[in-house]
Amino acid sequence: MVDREDVANARIESATSQSSSTIKLVPGDRRVRELIRGEAIREAGTFDQSLPLTRSRLEKAAEDLLKRLNLPRGYLGWTMVAIGSAFWQPQVMNVPFQRRLLLLPHCMRNVSLCAASYSKEGLACLGCGGCSLGWLGEIARAKGYRILIAEGSPVVLRLILSGEADALLGVACLNSLERSLERILMAGIPCMAVPLLVDRCQDTVTDEDWIVEMIETPYVPHTLVGRSYLPLMRLAVRIVRDSAEELLPRQPATTSAGNTAEDPLSVTEDIGYGYLKEGGKYYRPFITLGVYDAMEGGRLARLSGSGQPEIPDYVQRVALAVEVFHKASLVHDDIEDGDHYRYGRTTLHERWGIPIALNVGDYLVGLGYSAIASSGAPAELTADLVRMFSQAHVELCSGQGAELWLARNPLEPVRVPQILRIYAMKTGPAFEVSILAGLRLAGPLPKWVSQIRKFAHAFGIAFQIQNDLSDWEMEEDNKKLLGTDLLSRRPTLFWALGWHLLGMRFADMMTALPPDVSKDAVLEKVHAVRSEFERRGVFAAAEKIFRKERDRAVALASAIPHEEVRQFLVYLAEAVLRTGRV
Repeated sequence: MVDREDVANARIESATSQSSSTIKLVPGDRRVRELIRGEAIREAGTFDQSLPLTRSRLEKAAEDLLKRLNLPRGYLGWTMVAIGSAFWQPQVMNVPFQRRLLLLPHCMRNVSLCAASYSKEGLACLGCGGCSLGWLGEIARAKGYRILIAEGSPVVLRLILSGEADALLGVACLNSLERSLERILMAGIPCMAVPLLVDRCQDTVTDEDWIVEMIETPYVPHTLVGRSYLPLMRLAVRIVRDSAEELLPRQPATTSAGNTAEDPLSVTEDIGYGYLKEGGKYYRPFITLGVYDAMEGGRLARLSGSGQPEIPDYVQRVALAVEVFHKASLVHDDIEDGDHYRYGRTTLHERWGIPIALNVGDYLVGLGYSAIASSGAPAELTADLVRMFSQAHVELCSGQGAELWLARNPLEPVRVPQILRIYAMKTGPAFEVSILAGLRLAGPLPKWVSQIRKFAHAFGIAFQIQNDLSDWEMEEDNKKLLGTDLLSRRPTLFWALGWHLLGMRFADMMTALPPDVSKDAVLEKVHAVRSEFERRGVFAAAEKIFRKERDRAVALASAIPHEEVRQFLVYLAEAVLRTGRV
């Protein structure tokens, strides 16, 4: 048991270790950790396992638990992990050991002794006995686990979405777990975790007996299957990556062995299909599939993680069209914005030149309409879908055009409402049509379709603001520099807030930024801008606007009268839209 002195010490630790605003403190006293963990197990036992775990649900439960124990809010992140792990444990137990993925952190290795090398999937442990990674790996491997020793990286999501794992068990620092939470909640995969006790890059420690206990979570097959959208996410990935050419065959006149140097007639098609499969989060086709399934009663959302969803070909072709249109817009956006990287690779126009990239983007637009026209859907449904997508296309281009027009005079003041209207037009329509397509594929559009449009409007604004915030976070897998939007003189919310909160000081700062985006030339000045933004409350203002739009999207989704659609859209908003900068 933990006495009052222990709790008092914990509160002092929270106050003195970091600022009171942080929520990623680890209780330093094992007894406090055990107390929270025990209460977390009891709390998770009150949750309805048939509903997906959302971030707001998890965060509220953690806040209530800490209040009951009179413990500092600084332990919120740690407590959320404890509750989430307890919630998912019954679902992990339903997954055979061979279908579980164990993620261990390379920072637990003994740097002075470790001779292991790295591959693209992480550290290749030699099992030398110099640290805990070797024997922990042996325990897991003996049970049949697949093991990765790496940070929470894109390879983990790839393994999950490709169907190679149905449960994720991990050890990581709270920062890494926070970064992974969005994707874990989005995938809906059963997940358990043991946080590291310290956040540093080497020789870290944790409660190793809890790791062993987690690994030894027994396999107990049962019939309880909660609502999970993982099968639909996997289907979205398969449709684009594996089935695109089956659902939307290449044209016989241009089909070749893929050797673009010898057959110029196949160049555009080869590049287009290759880019379609190159990467992405596949949110938009997933939304179409999710809404369609919800209107059909949510049967696919109740499959087990390894279940294979069956869905009509014409629905799959329309979901494919959603991603084709999205990829076309990205090709054009990257050219218009002067972006250098996409999906961890150089952008299409950097690889092939602007004329070829423009043509490929245009080709993908045509390919998207071809997917709808040849979907095999009834004529009336096909006509409605073409009308929906063409309207969304026009609105998106109008919003993007407004942004490009403002970018012609980068030192002219831009107002916040103006930017938000642009965001609603350039980002909202893609999500709106993804939802509407799912609704229409299941039957006539419902009377509450106007609520869907309002939801997509708020969701699109929040999604774009979240992208603006992420522009100030490093993404190694996407080779980004901080503040690239600002460097490109792109009219964003930060540009508008800069004018609003800094006035002519902002204009002077932008004039001083060199147009060259090479790292050495701009790093110091970009960090100076970031510091000024922090000091003058620009980030805080952006996050406040983001939370307002995010909360509006959740509220609008919560008011949808169709239960399954309501559950899906609430889940979507809470999983995709984070609660602020990570």
